[in-house]
Amino acid sequence: MGDQRQRLFPVQWLPLTAAVLGGATIVLCYLIAVFVEGRTPWLLYITDYSRYVPAVFFFRAGMMPGAALFSVIMVLCGSWVGSLATLQTTPVETRTEYWCRECITWCGGLSGIAFVCSISVMDGDDSKMLIHVITIGVFLLLNWVAEVAVMITLGKLKSGGAPVSENTLLWRKIIVAIRVVNLTIFIVSLAFSWPSWVPALGEWIGIFSLLLSVHLLYYDWKDIFYVETCRVSSTTASPPTSAAVSLPMLQYYIVPTAPGYSQLVQQLPL
Repeated sequence: MGDQRQRLFPVQWLPLTAAVLGGATIVLCYLIAVFVEGRTPWLLYITDYSRYVPAVFFFRAGMMPGAALFSVIMVLCGSWVGSLATLQTTPVETRTEYWCRECITWCGGLSGIAFVCSISVMDGDDSKMLIHVITIGVFLLLNWVAEVAVMITLGKLKSGGAPVSENTLLWRKIIVAIRVVNLTIFIVSLAFSWPSWVPALGEWIGIFSLLLSVHLLYYDWKDIFYVETCRVSSTTASPPTSAAVSLPMLQYYIVPTAPGYSQLVQQLPL
């Protein structure tokens, strides 16, 4: 015999925090580079505005926790789409939805790790630039794959009757299209030696479209909670008034709220 107690943590603020932290850090480094370091306001790569003292300190202070938070968000995103599959008219996860969910979890999570590696080698030493370029390229590629997987999965889940927002799904399609066009122009501009501000502008568009896609989860997760379940089991050897509590069993999925769920939350023994 036993009982369960649950703690519910709203996750809506995680993507908003990551998006605001990332955007504010980049803008702050730009202002420091222009007004303190005396760099040209138009237009360099984000790296060129962020790799020298003192801007690099602020960049690392803001982006390191932001990248770690991004990895957590993408793992939770994979859990979220998995829970949505159970809310379809036919609550069965298809093979496509399964592999897309795995792609979101692994590509999204690993992209954050690649971003941390990229930030860690950012400084004024040009000998480390190759490592930075490779790791930031891996980050952008994995993130783009994860974003495409999110778009495909949400589209299939919506057609299956799952509660998916039409507005955020449309914005995801727009963002994916922008990033495809932007990546194409970025590669062509480098291959044909276009003015340096063209690929630099492409980098700015790519990064801020990525932050926008993360921010969309703020609206998708409005009524979504992370569930921690603590299993409480009574022991026959102990007096009836005592109970043995096992270690918290963290359930790595996100549960959408149903009608009346807020009242249920208030009744849970937190």
